[in-house]
Amino acid sequence: MRLIRYMLAAAAVIAASCNKDINERTIHEGSGLGFPEKVVDLEEGAGTVQVAVISTRNYDIISEASWLSVPAAGTAGRDGFAVKYNANNGLPRAARIIVSIEATNHKDTLTLRQTGAIAPVFDTESPVLSLKGSVGGQAIVALDTNIPDGDFKISHYCSGGDDWISSASIKDGSLVFDYKANPEQSSRGASITVTYTDAFDKVYKIVFQVGQMSSEDSFGRDLTLPELFALATEAGYYVDEDLVIEGIVVSDKENGNCGDNTQLSATTIDYSVCRRTIYFESLDASFGIMLQTLTDDDNVFLQGDHVKFSLNGVTVWKPVSIDGSPVYCYVTGVKGSMAVSCEHLGREGIPVKEKYIGSLTDEDIFTYVTLKDCELPVRKGSLTPVSEKFTSVGGADKVSKFAVLLHDICGKSMYMYTNTTCPYRRDGKALPEGSGNMSGVVVNELFTRFSYMDNSSSDQETWGNIGRYQLRHTCREDFGMAETMEEESFSAILCEWKYILAQNLELYYATGGDKSAYFTYSFVYPNSYTDGRAGKLPIIKYQDFSSLGPVSPDDLGVTPTENGAAWATNLTARNGLPQYTTLVFSTAGLQASRMSVQISSMNFFYYTTQKINGVPMYLEGPRFWYVEYSLDGQSWTKAGAYSLPEFCQITPMTQLWQTPGFKPVNIELPAKTLMGQDKVYVRIIPENQLRTGSQSLYLDPSIIYPASGSFPTAWNYIGVRYNTKDAPATDFGGNDDIDPMNPIDYIW
Repeated sequence: MRLIRYMLAAAAVIAASCNKDINERTIHEGSGLGFPEKVVDLEEGAGTVQVAVISTRNYDIISEASWLSVPAAGTAGRDGFAVKYNANNGLPRAARIIVSIEATNHKDTLTLRQTGAIAPVFDTESPVLSLKGSVGGQAIVALDTNIPDGDFKISHYCSGGDDWISSASIKDGSLVFDYKANPEQSSRGASITVTYTDAFDKVYKIVFQVGQMSSEDSFGRDLTLPELFALATEAGYYVDEDLVIEGIVVSDKENGNCGDNTQLSATTIDYSVCRRTIYFESLDASFGIMLQTLTDDDNVFLQGDHVKFSLNGVTVWKPVSIDGSPVYCYVTGVKGSMAVSCEHLGREGIPVKEKYIGSLTDEDIFTYVTLKDCELPVRKGSLTPVSEKFTSVGGADKVSKFAVLLHDICGKSMYMYTNTTCPYRRDGKALPEGSGNMSGVVVNELFTRFSYMDNSSSDQETWGNIGRYQLRHTCREDFGMAETMEEESFSAILCEWKYILAQNLELYYATGGDKSAYFTYSFVYPNSYTDGRAGKLPIIKYQDFSSLGPVSPDDLGVTPTENGAAWATNLTARNGLPQYTTLVFSTAGLQASRMSVQISSMNFFYYTTQKINGVPMYLEGPRFWYVEYSLDGQSWTKAGAYSLPEFCQITPMTQLWQTPGFKPVNIELPAKTLMGQDKVYVRIIPENQLRTGSQSLYLDPSIIYPASGSFPTAWNYIGVRYNTKDAPATDFGGNDDIDPMNPIDYIW
């Protein structure tokens, strides 16, 4: 028997510590009552719950439910009373028990909620209704429900001011309402909201979107998606006529990864974007657009819905093209009632479109694409391996998404976005390490936390180019890659560093692949040191944020990790020259068509005695980095370049170019040159200018580097891999500049 303690005490005045047992507290004279708990939850089976009552007076007990059995009264003292309850073979239910002292007119209520053997069911074949306009009538929409008719609440809204819907109710398990004829030559819409709240305050809701044809029984002129795109302007084209488009919804509102949750300021994010965004493609998947609904309730559509929209009242946009960036179509102001028909086909109804990364075109933007022969080459972490203290989980709204690398058999790479609102972004499940297909919606979105000031525009809203295309997964099923490389993979690990085992060593050997491979650093402690560090590399362990679980103390920045999951150096300049990390490995006996290196790194702040305008400065690591290769360790050839932001800061305020995690990049290496060699050198080196920023500027030209300076940079993954399988005959590969070097000559 379960014991629930309640208190019915004189004026609720208790002369004892709050930590003292309730049965030992002294009760003073007076009158009054109170419950420390107001609600008790019960299992569906029959049972008894004991209510412990302390009172200086007798009290009355009343139950309003036949499934509860209580005594009529209770006596002064501490005996309390027992409540018996029957088994619940139906839906969840709730009832009240009222305890009162008549002489003093005091009363209090206890609510008992009981789960049921039957779970509430509330669904419908489609929430979209289409009505003729030439005549009025009555509409009947069947519901799939086991909820009594009288338990529902109904409200409706008609656009345009004319309340042309009436008498909406639930009868015999169906939604029934009357509607008037439409006297206008344009269509109109309405919404009907039906809700049921169960005993545990869980709300079941369907928002029915009702579209009514014009007086001539027409929803408007049919338009293809490319024809709609032709109307779009940078300033926005307002549609004031009935234009009907048709297509397939390829996004899933419930996965939280549709649309870019907008960073409104350094500390605020509009999280409604992912619930209001619809990716919509033509029936043959040849063209796509993005729709944004006015409210969450307007987006009632499921992935795989075949929908027609009448778009009178929306605005059609296209972005400003900067340096040849893609131009696509998006529509704002969409209402659910603009849907004139909806048929749910499911994921099976989405057209199959398979491509390699290198064969994507601008027409693929906002369409659902399966990318063939892909891998997630950074074998570490979750979909959002970030410090959670900068997300809503940590009580902050300073980052809305993160990007991880995709790499394919042809040697092309791109980023894949995951919103912090995605429910499976960090669920403890390891990401697949093998290869296979990866599906999702192709987008073109900026990300200033990975790239900043990357074009000549002075408008920061145009900055953040991390490649022409990115991918947004729509569900876990989009990940069609093998769980392990042993199971299936087109590539193999030549050498990789997921962590370091110690710090201040002479060489750091690989933790995977060929473990005789190592990385070293261009500066070691000179022999003149007398503290035992001679000949050792200034590499230290550093905090990592790649935990797979939802949140850990490290993720919230409580304590730094001690497991060497990341590593850092505080010396990147010496004698006026940039210092660098060199990977040394062998490819003897190996041949491959593709070879690449993946680097996951970030800068962080370091307080230096160097003074700018007389004030000591916080500096960051260099912004711009090269990857070079050599066969002798002396003569070097550039393979690629990337920019590197610094880690987010709490004080001063987090800037839009700061990232809360390690930024991954992919650099292709010349396999024909480097395979089959006894020794290969790959180095990661800052550009000679060592340009960097301060806590308030992305690039700060006032910073003059000393001959020997401290500019801290950290890594949490470095890997070198090569193809073990050939790319397709039509090779869509080649070097891929997914992260521009910011080649602008800045004028300050």
